[in-house]
Amino acid sequence: MLTARRLVAACLVVSVPWIAHAAATRSDSVSVQVARGTTTQTTSATVSGGGVKFLYASQAVGTDRFRTTVVSAREAAPLVAEISQTGMNTTVTCDLPGVTKVSPIEIRIAPRVTSSGGAVETTFAPGAPTYANVTFSAPRAKGESALGTWARTAATSPGTARRDVTVALKGTAGDVRTIVLRGAMPVLYSPLETSWQGATVLTALETLEVKVERVDVGGAASTFGGEWLGATLRGQDARADVTVTYFVAESAARTTRYTGSFLAGYKTTEITVGARGFTERWEIQPGPGAQPY
Repeated sequence: MLTARRLVAACLVVSVPWIAHAAATRSDSVSVQVARGTTTQTTSATVSGGGVKFLYASQAVGTDRFRTTVVSAREAAPLVAEISQTGMNTTVTCDLPGVTKVSPIEIRIAPRVTSSGGAVETTFAPGAPTYANVTFSAPRAKGESALGTWARTAATSPGTARRDVTVALKGTAGDVRTIVLRGAMPVLYSPLETSWQGATVLTALETLEVKVERVDVGGAASTFGGEWLGATLRGQDARADVTVTYFVAESAARTTRYTGSFLAGYKTTEITVGARGFTERWEIQPGPGAQPY
C-alpha cells in the first residue's frame, strides 16, 4: 500500500497540468496557468517532464591523467501536458461523409538551438512546423463512398483533389474545438481491410491516408491552447509564462514556473466520430532559466 508521502511523490512524477487528476481517497489535482500578454488561461491536466537535463563531458586531470566527468551544460526538458476535450453534451463530427475513425492529428514544431557553443545552458526557439499524415477509416459499404471518390479524383484529376477536412467537437453552445486539415491530398487508399474471428468478419473498412499542407486548431476562446498554437504557426510571438501548481487536498503543495516557454508539439489521440470527445497532448519547451527543483 502506498503511504501518503509516496502517493504525493508518484503524482508529482507522473502527472502535472491539463486533465484533472484525483487520488482515490482525496482531491489531489494539478492546474496549469498560461499567460501570454494580457491573456491568461487556467486548466487542469495530466503532465510529465518539465525537469532539467544535464549534459556531461569527460576530461583528463592530474599527472596520472585519470579521467573525470563534469557537467558541461544543462537544458530544460520539455513539459508534456494532456487535456481531455470531453463533455456530457459534446459530440465529435467530421465533414467527410461516412468516416468513423480519424488517426491521431499531429503538429511538430521542433525547437532549434539558439545558444552558442560553450554556453552553460542550451536555449531554444520555435522551429518550422511539420504536419503528420492523417488516415480516415470508414465501414466498407456497397456502392460509391466518399473516400473512394476522393481517391479516384486524385488518380484521374489530381489538380482538383485537394480539399479541406474539418473535425469538430460540438457542444450545445457551439464548437468546443475545431481542427481543420488544410489542403489535404490522398497518398494511400485501401479499399478493404478486414478483421476476422474464426470464419466471421468482425470489421470491414476502407481507409484513406492524406498529407496536409497545414492544420488550423481553433474553437471556443475558452478552450485551451488554440490561440497560442495559432500564433506559433503564424510566426508571431510564441512565448508564454507557464505555471504548474500541484494541489493536495485542495491546498497548493508545489508551484513550478516556466517563463518564456513555447509550444513544440500538438497531438490528438485517435478520434472516433460520434464520441463525446478526445484527448490532446501538448508539448511545451520551457524557456531559459527554468529551476523546477
